[in-house]
Amino acid sequence: MKSALPHLNALVALEAAVRHGSFTAAASELNVAPSAVSRHIATLELHTRLTLFARKGNQVRATDAGVKLGQAVSFGLGSIMEALDQLTASGRTLLVGCSHEVAQSWLLPRFPLIQAHAGARQVQLLASTDYELFDRSGVELSIRFGRPTDWPGSTVWLLQPGIWFPVCAPALLRRHPDLRGGDRNALHHAPLLHLEERSAKPYGWADWLGRPEALAGPIFSSHLAVLHEALAGRGVALAWAGFVESYLATGQLVRLSDEQRLAEEGFYIVTPNALAEAMSPLAKALIDSVATGMKARA
Repeated sequence: MKSALPHLNALVALEAAVRHGSFTAAASELNVAPSAVSRHIATLELHTRLTLFARKGNQVRATDAGVKLGQAVSFGLGSIMEALDQLTASGRTLLVGCSHEVAQSWLLPRFPLIQAHAGARQVQLLASTDYELFDRSGVELSIRFGRPTDWPGSTVWLLQPGIWFPVCAPALLRRHPDLRGGDRNALHHAPLLHLEERSAKPYGWADWLGRPEALAGPIFSSHLAVLHEALAGRGVALAWAGFVESYLATGQLVRLSDEQRLAEEGFYIVTPNALAEAMSPLAKALIDSVATGMKARA
């Protein structure tokens, strides 16, 4: 097999060049010179007696043979990485990823649950709003907001649907009793707290009130900051279910009505397919903790 296969470095260069469609981009990823990638491809073509890339000036394009071989290399390297992940999982740190908001409002109270399932492994939390960072950093389990199709190559479990509704502090409600029941006209004239829109998704006050015009009130980049202002009695916030239940249970915040909206997205537990079997018990425990909390509040 050793004598029949080309050099591994050449196969790695081919896979990167096919994936990027560029020798230069492949060289940048592999931290080598573009000429090195070009030599690797030439060596492969000589070894296989195949034309793997069509060249025209400075432009290159993978041929059908190049694409097929590149996909085979990608599959083979992926299988090796999956096997290594599974074989070495017991000796590594368990890296868990989520946003800062999820960490502070939801995950940290359940951290002992994660540690119990980690066994002898050390648990490390990586907080970021960049989900691609989780994929690049070897995160084994993460909590993300979106749709299952957003994360190909991963196994997902629904943690809880994306449900949102208005809340405020009791002191604010006493000053604005007309807010009780969630009257839209009263809300329009109330001090509103806005979360900075990071996408075109309609999860803000303009959508809730059905008013396309800009609405008054401060804008915050963090859901935690919005909740902090709401707890201080300085405005009405749109809150996500799962993040405010402790405040509702203690009376620090109140729902203005039973009305709520269901987002197209939800909160999901995400793990690479290769680690799904190992992570499944922890995912189930986290999901059960949500169900238990819902029953306790019922």
